[in-house]
Amino acid sequence: MNHLTASQVAANRIFFGEDRCWGFGMGVVTNRTGFPSVGSFGWTGGLGTIALVDPREEFISILFTDRCMDSPVLPKVFTDFQTCAYQALR
Repeated sequence: MNHLTASQVAANRIFFGEDRCWGFGMGVVTNRTGFPSVGSFGWTGGLGTIALVDPREEFISILFTDRCMDSPVLPKVFTDFQTCAYQALR
């Protein structure tokens, strides 16, 4: 669950976007805007790692790359990986 105050979330929208917050050292999905499910948590590392646990779907995904993030927008390889992983659930 989210462990930030409303003012902390508002001041860091560039980092969290509209659908995530912070709890116990990991990002937490607070609003569903596609996938993953609300309550999912994980880490998107700036040096090319992304990990996600989606308890609702009983699903874990981890991707290791050498793609360093150079903006707050996720690299296409991250979003493509998550899309393919969720499609494989169906």
